[in-house]
Amino acid sequence: MARLLGPDLSVRLALQFTTARQVVGLPGKTLTIYTDEAGTTPASIAAYQPNIPGTPGSVISGSKVVIGQDSRVPLFWFPDGVDTVYGHTRDGLVLKLIADVDARLDAGAGAPTVMVWDGDEYVESPGAVMYVGPTDPGAVPDGSVWIDTTP
Repeated sequence: MARLLGPDLSVRLALQFTTARQVVGLPGKTLTIYTDEAGTTPASIAAYQPNIPGTPGSVISGSKVVIGQDSRVPLFWFPDGVDTVYGHTRDGLVLKLIADVDARLDAGAGAPTVMVWDGDEYVESPGAVMYVGPTDPGAVPDGSVWIDTTP
């Protein structure tokens, strides 16, 4: 999987709940982006270039981005093969950031894996797919599954 653009719109808004049960934005805060939640491995992220939207820009030094005045995490390119990163603030807040959902699906992330019993254990069945619908799909690859939704 190549670099994916993100964070997804569903997680770009950076908010924090206070002890007074208020929700506050985080404008201007710096996030250091890591590939792990513990914050031990900095992520090799690349700049998003609006004038060339499909091409990653240069690698962002220090893996740092600044949350905008609208409390949105800016777009950037995730590391190769990574679809989830974690943004850490200096005061300990951790934001889980996922790549754009459409890009993840285009790259095959989230596709179901079909596991088949081989007599001893369940093994992945490459090429097998899952069909869901009211019509018999006919001839399909070995190990495929059809879930009939006919009422």
